[in-house]
Amino acid sequence: MCGGAGETREELLDLAKARGYEVTEHQLARWHRAGLLLRPKQRSLGKGHGTQTVYPPGTGKQLLRLCEIHFDDEEKRLLHVGWRLWWEGYKVSFQLIRSFLDRLAVRLDKERSLLADPESEELSDVGWKWVEDSRKSRLGPPLGGVRRRTSRKLFPTVMKMLVEVLAGLYAGYQVEHTEDHPEGTTDRDRQIIEGSFGLDQGRTDQRSKDPEQPNKPLETTLKEISSMFRDHSLQDVVAAATDEELAEVRNQLRLMFAVGRLIAALAEQIPDPEALVLRERDKDLQQMGPPEQAFMVLVLTMWRLWGPPGARERMDSHYEELQQRHLEAQQAIAQLRKLGWDIADI
Repeated sequence: MCGGAGETREELLDLAKARGYEVTEHQLARWHRAGLLLRPKQRSLGKGHGTQTVYPPGTGKQLLRLCEIHFDDEEKRLLHVGWRLWWEGYKVSFQLIRSFLDRLAVRLDKERSLLADPESEELSDVGWKWVEDSRKSRLGPPLGGVRRRTSRKLFPTVMKMLVEVLAGLYAGYQVEHTEDHPEGTTDRDRQIIEGSFGLDQGRTDQRSKDPEQPNKPLETTLKEISSMFRDHSLQDVVAAATDEELAEVRNQLRLMFAVGRLIAALAEQIPDPEALVLRERDKDLQQMGPPEQAFMVLVLTMWRLWGPPGARERMDSHYEELQQRHLEAQQAIAQLRKLGWDIADI
């Protein structure tokens, strides 16, 4: 039995073995040296009886989750294992998390640098290739889900916006001149892009409950994000953000996903097309892997650090709203279960 004052090495190895995982002493030591488990301490057994290796309370639970990721999911990359543990709220070395973020930031910054032509300050050939290939290229979550909902025919419009934002070139919705609108209109571009976010023009500006701080149009927010990418690299984020700031953003994202799961579970009971969209969107978010999760952490941290005035405060306020929505959704599901509704555990 693992004691309240800590868990011995032998207890941890027995716990893993009881669950079907053959973990060796060497492997256990390697994992804590890598930062995947908290470091143990040596406890004296009394004069002449030597010492005993004792890990902090809770290590057994973390070890079993580590084993599931390493053995069951066959994830051998220690940085990926560490990220998944940290993402789920386990305590791992923050040096490991920063190494994962830094490697990702270096790669993505290099890719982003190829998207813009420095002379024309427009999309480069590489950038246009991303746009042109987006109809048929393999896309993982969440972009794959966005393409399904937008359609392959219209998705290049969304992809062009995303590439321009990443390259720091986004200037707003594209103006189109038609017979009905010879003066030019942005309606088509706006509808496609806002539709890809699950928004329309009316809903975009009506979601704020504070009349003194209405939500900005999506176009304005995209311009602000593009400006951030023009002025800062993802490596800047890793260097500037504190451990606490990164953890705060992770917590906000995890809560957002948790609310999405609960809402999707409620939507399962509703035979409605909008409910289907909610379920699909939730599925896309839950299927994101460590690189996609880390990218979202970096972008939202960038927004906290260098976003428009009040960005940090608005994020914190939104987090409080999410906490309330999470509680309300949990209560709604509990009530429906009491009434006999078959809602799966989340």
